[in-house]
Amino acid sequence: MKAPVVPDEWVPSKYAKTRRTYVGMGIEDQTEIEFLLGPPSIRGVGTYQFLHNQLNSPQR
Repeated sequence: MKAPVVPDEWVPSKYAKTRRTYVGMGIEDQTEIEFLLGPPSIRGVGTYQFLHNQLNSPQR
């Protein structure tokens, strides 16, 4: 099993920095984070919803 890139505990604080930057630029609606329980995986549900919202694309 590969080691994670960063400890899980770091993720919220790193995202908070990103969010503050986006808020400062007035584009806070263009960033989101989705927390999943369990081992690393690609679920895609939140990603596809975010892209649908941002790109105004049809949902499948």
